[in-house]
Amino acid sequence: MALNVHAFFDTSILLAGLVEMGGDEPRLILDAIARGAVSGPLTARYCCLEFYSMATRPPAGLRLEPEQARRLVEEEILARFRVCDRPADAPPAPARATTSDPGSPFSIDVEYPDLMVAQGEYQSSCATVFTLDCSHSMILYGEDRFTPAKRVALALANLIRLQYPGDGLHGVLFHDSAEEIHIKERARVRVGPYYTNTREGLRLAPRILDRQRADMRQIVMITDGTPSALTRPDGRIYRNAFGLDPQPGACSPKL
Repeated sequence: MALNVHAFFDTSILLAGLVEMGGDEPRLILDAIARGAVSGPLTARYCCLEFYSMATRPPAGLRLEPEQARRLVEEEILARFRVCDRPADAPPAPARATTSDPGSPFSIDVEYPDLMVAQGEYQSSCATVFTLDCSHSMILYGEDRFTPAKRVALALANLIRLQYPGDGLHGVLFHDSAEEIHIKERARVRVGPYYTNTREGLRLAPRILDRQRADMRQIVMITDGTPSALTRPDGRIYRNAFGLDPQPGACSPKL
């Protein structure tokens, strides 16, 4: 004879009885429900969600596969319990309904404030060389292009220092020639009466990167435009304020 009571069974009873996470009492209770000894057993939609989540969460060897947990929800809970707050026409599969059917008892209303983005563990390393143009053209005709360029370099250095503290960062100034600068000196860099020897900057940067042991290497160049100087094979510097042009004895501006 069925016991005519309206008993509510929460997640702890469902987990302990169906997944053997507790003693004998929860299992005996669910056996009684399966035999029909208890009429009208109640549970709730959130209990079904919690059961599915907690049954598939433990370490390997202890947890259920999603399909196993779904089958238990369908065959052992939804088929034998009356689920509070569950629409009559809702499909029974929690894994599918959670993502696809807004009318399901397992549907979850997610809004933008509920989302959280977390950065994963950073495994690779990167070496960066930023090359900064400090030629006179960066402040030519009363327009200061050097200050914004230096701010970009400072922002890049700060980003790498805070977000990727294990990465390498080096600086190169290029003008009539090119020279490596210490990162701490980048805020005191000034424009000089120089031309733009882009080639020397791009020749020095790879040599610096060759000394670094990193998975990735990159060069970030900040300049205002056309090269106006290059170094000849004999070490002399060819300059042309209007841009490079073919000159007898001048080397190619290519790397």
